[in-house]
Amino acid sequence: MKNVDIFGIGILSSLGSAPREVWGSLTENKPANNERKISFSSFLPPAKKRRTDRFSDMSVYTAVTALQDAETVATEKTGTVYTTGYGPLTGNLAFARKVALGDPDLCSPTAFSGTVSNACVGQICMNLGCKGPSTVLTSSNNIGYTQMLLSSGKANDVLTGATEEYNEELFSALSKQYPLSVEYAEGAVSFLIGASGLLPEKYCTVVDFAECYVGGYPPFGDVDSDLAKKNIEQALLSVPEFKEAEAVLPSDAGIPFDETEKEILFSALGQKKMISGVKKRLGETLGCAYNMNVAIAAMILKNGRIPSALGGGTASSVLVTGYDLSGSYYMTLLKK
Repeated sequence: MKNVDIFGIGILSSLGSAPREVWGSLTENKPANNERKISFSSFLPPAKKRRTDRFSDMSVYTAVTALQDAETVATEKTGTVYTTGYGPLTGNLAFARKVALGDPDLCSPTAFSGTVSNACVGQICMNLGCKGPSTVLTSSNNIGYTQMLLSSGKANDVLTGATEEYNEELFSALSKQYPLSVEYAEGAVSFLIGASGLLPEKYCTVVDFAECYVGGYPPFGDVDSDLAKKNIEQALLSVPEFKEAEAVLPSDAGIPFDETEKEILFSALGQKKMISGVKKRLGETLGCAYNMNVAIAAMILKNGRIPSALGGGTASSVLVTGYDLSGSYYMTLLKK
């Protein structure tokens, strides 16, 4: 697999709406913002913003700020690869209510456009002029897919990330049925990833990735432990470079799966420094959680240290892990 670099990050989280703000919150051990819907300044013109769902608005915000962070602009050849767990659920529910009530505005293209997950990529492409390879994945490894896309030479750079929007009905139902020691939270992340050396400054290099199936979504408690152990071990051993990682940033959601995961990681890789406490501050961001972990690991590598709030110390390479709602488990090796 061809090495690629992370050049820019855009982020919306309970710790801030810019990489510098998030990093400052971590290094100063500031408490997370407890607002359900993260505040941000939209980049969409007022008229367009009124016609755009919040899910897409969040995605556009992180895409634009990722480019600003990288001090560059998108080109016609820039690709766009995004993922989500629940997509624009608020728009979907609003549309469903219109259907149920026989609302006369039901056939409006504006009403319907907010119900499809790929609307966010459409907004990114229209606002930034991207015409490269484009797709929206549902509960999938967008980082790995992006690395494969860049390795194939079909794009020089790609805006990739994940968005999970707060929805009162969903979050209330999850909190009641599947209570966690961390809060369910919304979030959005975008990365500008490109061929190594494309830009003079980078966060880190994406070396390689692996993935497998663990039988279910860990926070919902339906993981098959024996299957998980077998498949994760095989995936870890499939990439020899994983053993070179100095630290691991695991899924770490305060659930029984955490101990299973650490046991497997130590067994396959030997003792590694564990970067812990990310979700205690960012919350369980569902389909965005893996991308949040990658963003925090990239910040650690760029800044050359692990904040004391996450365990302290240093690391020049980090193995990032995570899972999605489909029961897939991911591992990505990042190095300075």
